[in-house]
Amino acid sequence: GTLRPQPPAHATGLYHVAFEVPDRRSFAEAYCHLMEAGVEVALVDHLISWAMYFNDPDGNGLEIYWDTRHEPGGQLLWRGRNVPLSIDKMMAVPVCKADCEMAGETGEMSEQAASAGTQPVTS
Repeated sequence: GTLRPQPPAHATGLYHVAFEVPDRRSFAEAYCHLMEAGVEVALVDHLISWAMYFNDPDGNGLEIYWDTRHEPGGQLLWRGRNVPLSIDKMMAVPVCKADCEMAGETGEMSEQAASAGTQPVTS
């Protein structure tokens, strides 16, 4: 939690734990579940993977990612470049009830849904 001791500068330790999902649909479903639970999530396209970062209730950093190196537009090597991952790109096909509700009849994401995944994660 917020009262946990902070590591000294330049110390080794755990930054975050990452879990890989097998495909785009699983990535989007994980995002939907986190949004439905009210968890603040930051989305990032690393160009070799899509990642979502969030904290557990104790403040530990967690990541769920999908390897996109062999997908159209994916890069084989990470060159230190990250770009925002839009909810529209991630949710090209509705995958859960919340996504369908956010997209509405027109297939467009609401302003609230679009801003939900862009909040920075503090860890």
